[in-house]
Amino acid sequence: MDIPPEFSTRSDAELLRLAVAGEEQAFLLLYGRLKAGIFRYAFYMTSSQANAEEVTQEVFVTLLKESHNYQQDRGALAAFAFGIARNFVRRIEHRERPYEALPEDTAPATSSARLISESDVAARADDPH
Repeated sequence: MDIPPEFSTRSDAELLRLAVAGEEQAFLLLYGRLKAGIFRYAFYMTSSQANAEEVTQEVFVTLLKESHNYQQDRGALAAFAFGIARNFVRRIEHRERPYEALPEDTAPATSSARLISESDVAARADDPH
């Protein structure tokens, strides 16, 4: 599929608008511009090709679904896309973090049951009140 030459001069933001409107060539060009950097970032952060591919895919799906959240006056689309990638990397890190049990309490026991000594229990048993 040939990408029209007029698309090559368009900004990433313009390509996103066109892609959301259904221009497949605009999406392909935008994908070509951003995918390598996003994949490298995700791979560096996760050390996993599968996770990097997942992040890259999710970034572009999110860009199409949530394009209304991008504000061109706040920065480049690439920065917005990398922010999305960062959020997906964090989710993966959270999802794949190994379960770690809470450490045992090493402080002296202070529960009320342990504060009463055996002699106190015996003394109370002998007390008629």
